[in-house]
Amino acid sequence: MAAPPTVDASKPTSKQCYSLANLNSATASEDCLTLDLVMPVGTFDHLLPVYVFLHGGDFNGGDKSDVDGINYRLSFLGFPGGSEAGKSNAYNLGLKDQRLALQWVKDNIKGFGGNKDHVVLGGQASGADTATYQMLANGGNNEYLFRGMLLESGAATGATPIPLPTYPHWQMNYDSLASKTNASSFSCLQNVPIEKLTSAMYAVFTEAYSIPHHVYAVVSDGVFMQDYPSVAMAQSKFASLPTLTGQTTDELTDRIPTFANFTTDEGILGFAQVFLNYVDPAVLAEEVGMYKSSDYQDIGPPGSGTQWSPYLKINQGSDLPFLFGPTPLNPTTQEDILAESYKRYIISFINHLDPNKAVNSTMAPLSQWDNFRNSSQNQLLFDLAQINMEYDPVNRERCLWVEEHHKDFLR
Repeated sequence: MAAPPTVDASKPTSKQCYSLANLNSATASEDCLTLDLVMPVGTFDHLLPVYVFLHGGDFNGGDKSDVDGINYRLSFLGFPGGSEAGKSNAYNLGLKDQRLALQWVKDNIKGFGGNKDHVVLGGQASGADTATYQMLANGGNNEYLFRGMLLESGAATGATPIPLPTYPHWQMNYDSLASKTNASSFSCLQNVPIEKLTSAMYAVFTEAYSIPHHVYAVVSDGVFMQDYPSVAMAQSKFASLPTLTGQTTDELTDRIPTFANFTTDEGILGFAQVFLNYVDPAVLAEEVGMYKSSDYQDIGPPGSGTQWSPYLKINQGSDLPFLFGPTPLNPTTQEDILAESYKRYIISFINHLDPNKAVNSTMAPLSQWDNFRNSSQNQLLFDLAQINMEYDPVNRERCLWVEEHHKDFLR
């Protein structure tokens, strides 16, 4: 048997997976299912905890090079819809890629000094969403592949709809793709030249007049994803694990279109009915009624409208440089201190499944990060001026309404 090829581990680079964000064969490839291993320098007398990171990108972009992690298939190649895909057991291929990578880590990480029984799974944005789907997979059986969760700006019931296989738009998108590629079956589609397939994939998206994760995304297939995430969680069909979760102050306000200048409830409702055309208009009207435009001053980005006025520009992803580096360009001393403190909490959780066991070295003691409880609604605030527990002003009445209507939003 020939010896395996030598791999230069000092150059953890590979091509990206094809996606709506990358159709260029010079930088993208079908041969993209790779992962990066990053290890501390030195020798240790014990196996080290392992953190596996899943990148974001709305299931239609992103790459492990964003932050060292794993690749998984994207867009139609990773998340095909339509009955033909179901008959070929091809739903949720991107999630299955992630599962395979976790199994590889379980089987091989000891050879790199890692503890296969102490793996923390995490991600950012839709990467964090998919991490929770791994927690829900197969009725909540995580196969002992990970024992903790670290979620940044993501959740099982996030912004992405996760429809059933019978969702009509899945079939419409598939039929359009098959027509553009002259493919009479799913197996024929698998043999279409990649340039032609990805071109058709992008054309289907543009013709849908929607956003990427409304065209190619996760399917509640009844097998890997046995039901809507909200239903599975209500039935306790998830792996119950220590979980650290957080979000940025402005999360998705930068995604609100600024061309429409929403100043009335009617304008917002009209846009929502187009953008969320799978939701009952009566449900959307009820939701908009909880956020009346007259309750806000129009002080947000130009054209964004009154509802989005509390806009501090701490957008989704703002936390990543403080954790993975490099810290913001020309960082101030305060930013350096914030980054160091933030990393101590995260590393403590990865090492101990508890953010409060960080070694204190030469820095001031960190504030206690308490568990979140509905009764107190306390959360830890990371701010340049201070790091301390604060009251989360989230409106519980609105949260309860959202929980009651998850299925209306196909999640």
